[in-house]
Amino acid sequence: IMMPLPKGAYEFLDVAVPLLKDGGVLHFYHWAPEGDPFSEAEALIIGTAEAEGKKVCFIDRVKVSQYSPRTWKIRVDARVSAA
Repeated sequence: IMMPLPKGAYEFLDVAVPLLKDGGVLHFYHWAPEGDPFSEAEALIIGTAEAEGKKVCFIDRVKVSQYSPRTWKIRVDARVSAA
């Protein structure tokens, strides 16, 4: 599932994660601070997956582009499977 809109995509994780088949891949875009760009997005994905009884394996993390000074558009790719 592609979630390419970084502004507010996290609000739809509770819809997207249950729709993933076992072993499905989530491509999640998010705005992130320069210093620690991936931890917030990863925590959002893990929290939603755990609430659905699923586990997460992160495949890739990418700084896509700079949005403003010290703010990045990032992508986190995660494989979601049954716990």
